[in-house]
Amino acid sequence: MHSSKSKGAMQPLFAAAIAAHTPNDFEIKLYDARIEDIPYNEPTDLVAISIETFCARSSYEIASEFRERGVKVIAGGYHPTILPNECLQYVDSILIGDLEDVWLDVVLDLKNNSLKKIYKSDNLINKNPIKFKRDIFKNKSYGPIELVQWGRGCCYNCEFCSIKSFYKSQHYCRPVEHVVEEISNLTKKNVFFVDDNLFQNKKKLILFLNEIKLLRIKWICQISITIAQDNQILKLMRDSGCFVVLIGIESFNPANLKLMNKQWNNSKLNFDEAITKIKAHGMLIYGTFIFGYDHDTLDSFKYAYDFALKHNFFIANFNPLYPIPKTQLYYRYEKEKRLNYDNWWLDKNFYYGKSMFTPVKISSEQLENSCYELKLKFNSWKSIINRGVGLTTSGKNIKNLALFFYANYINRKEIIVKQGKSFGKKKQ
Repeated sequence: MHSSKSKGAMQPLFAAAIAAHTPNDFEIKLYDARIEDIPYNEPTDLVAISIETFCARSSYEIASEFRERGVKVIAGGYHPTILPNECLQYVDSILIGDLEDVWLDVVLDLKNNSLKKIYKSDNLINKNPIKFKRDIFKNKSYGPIELVQWGRGCCYNCEFCSIKSFYKSQHYCRPVEHVVEEISNLTKKNVFFVDDNLFQNKKKLILFLNEIKLLRIKWICQISITIAQDNQILKLMRDSGCFVVLIGIESFNPANLKLMNKQWNNSKLNFDEAITKIKAHGMLIYGTFIFGYDHDTLDSFKYAYDFALKHNFFIANFNPLYPIPKTQLYYRYEKEKRLNYDNWWLDKNFYYGKSMFTPVKISSEQLENSCYELKLKFNSWKSIINRGVGLTTSGKNIKNLALFFYANYINRKEIIVKQGKSFGKKKQ
C-alpha cells in the first residue's frame, strides 16, 4: 500500500448500497483509492464512482484512466447530481439523486448494452428501501467504527450546506427494525450514525433510541445543539449508548448565524450552557467551526479555540468556509463577485486548505493561515495528552480513552497530510 494512503478512512456506504441492490449473478469488487491502489488493467464491464465536490478532479482522472481502456464509467453522488453537465464531460453515464430506485435499471441496461447517459432518482425511496451489503468491505483497512445510516436529508436550511441542494426539503427515515437488524449483525459494536442530523423528529427519535438501547452498543452521531433543550432526549441518548456527539457550532457571532440561516443554533440556551448540559449526560463533544463569514475577525479564531479547550472537546475542527456549488452561499458569493476561482474543484492552482473566496474583515491569506494554525495547535501532542488526561481525571469516559487517542492521532495525521495537497495528480 502506498505510504500516503489514508489511515483513518471510513467505509463508503454507497458501495455497500450498490452491492445490496445488484443481482447476485453480477460480480462486484470494491477498490477504495483512499486506502489502496486501483488496478486499472483488471477486466471489468462497468466502473461506478461516487463523486463529492472535493474529489471531483481526482475522480475525473480515475474515470479517464478506465475510459482510455474502453471501460464504461458511471458516476453518482452529490457532484453529478448538482453539476450533471460538467460530469458528463468525463464519464459515460451519471446517476442523479439516490441510487436505490434506479440502480437495477443501470445494471439491466448494462447487460443489454443500452446504458443511458442519465439515470434520475426522485430521492423518495419509494421503489426500494435503503439497505447495505457489507461483505464488500471484507479485508479492507477501515477504522474501528461501523457506519450506519438511519435517515437522509435535513430539516434545516443552512446557507452553506449542500444537503439542502441534494434533498431539497425531503427527509426519509428507514424503518427502525431494519436499522436494528443491521446493527445486530455487525462485528464491531462501536457505531457512527452518519445521518446529517439525527434529531429531525422527536417522536421518531424517541422510538429509535428505545430500540437502540436494547442492542448495548456504543455510538456516535451528528446532531444539532438543540438537543440540549430536551432532557428526555439527552437521557435516552446516554442510556442507549451515545458517547460522542458531533455538533456544528460554526460561529459564536449572532450576525454570522443569521447569515447562515442558523440563528436557532444559539437560542434559549447559550453555547456554554448547552455544551455543559450535554457533557453532564456523559457525552463527549466533537465540535466543528467554520471561519470566513462576513463578521469574522482574527479574534473569532481565538474565541473558538479557547472555547474548545475550556470544554475539553473530544475533537475540534477549525475549517475555512467552503462555498460548495449550487448552495445558497455559493450563489451569494458569485453574485457579490467574491469567489477566487470560477471552479475551484477543477483549478490546478487550488489546494486543500486554500481560501476559495475573499472574506470581508480578514484577508484570504489570514483565513487560510489562521485555520491551519488552530488545527495544528489544538492537535499538538501536548494538547491531545492534556485533553486525554482531562477525560481521565474527570472520572468519566475512561473506557473511551483508547478511542480518543486513536481518533486524535488520525485527525492530527490527516490535517498534516492534507494541508496544501492538490485535488488531482495531473496538470490540466
